[in-house]
Amino acid sequence: MQKKKREIEEENRKLLKRVDEIIEEGQKMGVIDNTLKPGVIRQILGGSTQLLTYGLFLQNHLDERVGYEEADAYKGLLILIEKFRKPASQ
Repeated sequence: MQKKKREIEEENRKLLKRVDEIIEEGQKMGVIDNTLKPGVIRQILGGSTQLLTYGLFLQNHLDERVGYEEADAYKGLLILIEKFRKPASQ
């Protein structure tokens, strides 16, 4: 069991590192705002995704009303992602 836990933790570290690398590449290309560290952007997007998904789970499986539907969550995430997009030079 401990071995499996360590394997999962290692794969999680690799995933987090890769997501940060993707964000950093976007920052270097000038597509993603570079005023925040990649890890901060990752956590904001990941945490938002997790909470929205959990709310949809509650709504769909436990009959809890959370005040939004799947389309709303999708739209909200797209808007959030756009907030990190670096404005085009004028």
